[in-house]
Amino acid sequence: MNKVYEKAYAKVNLGLKVGKKRFDGYHNIETLMARIDLCDNITLKDSEDIVIEGMNIPLKENLMYKVITLVKDKYNIKNNVKVEINKKIPIGAGLGGGSSDAAAIIRGLNKLWNLNLSIEMMEELGQIIGSDVPFFITGKTSHVMGRGEILNKVKLSLPYKILLVNLAVNISTKTVYENYREKNNFNFEYNIANLNLHQLKNDLETVYKESYPEISILMNNIKHDLGGELNIMSGSGPTIFALYNKNKCINQIKQNIERKYNVFVFESFFIEDKIN
Repeated sequence: MNKVYEKAYAKVNLGLKVGKKRFDGYHNIETLMARIDLCDNITLKDSEDIVIEGMNIPLKENLMYKVITLVKDKYNIKNNVKVEINKKIPIGAGLGGGSSDAAAIIRGLNKLWNLNLSIEMMEELGQIIGSDVPFFITGKTSHVMGRGEILNKVKLSLPYKILLVNLAVNISTKTVYENYREKNNFNFEYNIANLNLHQLKNDLETVYKESYPEISILMNNIKHDLGGELNIMSGSGPTIFALYNKNKCINQIKQNIERKYNVFVFESFFIEDKIN
């Protein structure tokens, strides 16, 4: 039996600027996305029916199921697939877990069913599924604009250790964006060549301040205790992450945050920096 193995890596947003809602219901955004080593492990193999094991989500509500049916319909595939996932990325945390899983299924089906799809073709499929999915096809650090479909891959040195703090609160991306108060002064301002970490912000943090004040207070307290060269919410949250010099010992910070706030804390690093 043929098997394909894929890793679905999480991402963090190095800042996130959110503009007005577009005609298609999405918001224009600008952000830098970069992969980190936290990942879900996925196995795909031939099956008589579509099966997804390892997640407590109704089959037809799972993004991976939507990818499978999209690919089957588009390329007239009669085969089915069984997906086994070892889920490590928290759900609804702003780390892109669902989108990364979807992208991994696109890559995996391309191999399993010998579709010979180019990266561009896989990114186009991903765009149908969700805004962040195209980024995860390659996962290369990218300057992202539009609703997430405009990807400009960038070379960025990110020699940092990362602490991620997951508050175990699941607020959907859709809900966060629906509660976002649009700004009139949205401009594309990222200077990739001279990126200043201290100036990066996430516009969606204002949603928590206005709509979920208790969570916002907790986030601000944790950010104060994290310190670091940057501490900020990732994506639609509510996961917070902090960056530290690669030579800094951060184990004590991790333990203090876990003990004081009773939250999940993960230590991580940026994938491309580690590989290169």
